[in-house]
Amino acid sequence: MLYGVILESARDGIILSYGLNIWKRIVNQLELPSDEFDLFTHYNDQLLLNICDCEFVNVENKYHRRMCMNGSS
Repeated sequence: MLYGVILESARDGIILSYGLNIWKRIVNQLELPSDEFDLFTHYNDQLLLNICDCEFVNVENKYHRRMCMNGSS
C-alpha cells in the first residue's frame, strides 16, 4: 500500500511533462473515480504500475507506445 501523496506526485509529474489532456486520458483509460488522490489515503501499489503502463497513440499521425512516467517512445 502507498499513500496518495505518491500518486499525487506522479500525477503532477505527468501533467508537467505531458499536459493535463494526457492525464485526463490516463484517468479515462484506467477508469479512475477521480483525477486527484487523497494525500493520506492508502492505495494499492498496482495503481501506480497501471499508471506507468498506460499507452498513448496517434502522435504526429503515427502510432507510438509511450510510457507515461519515463517518456520513452
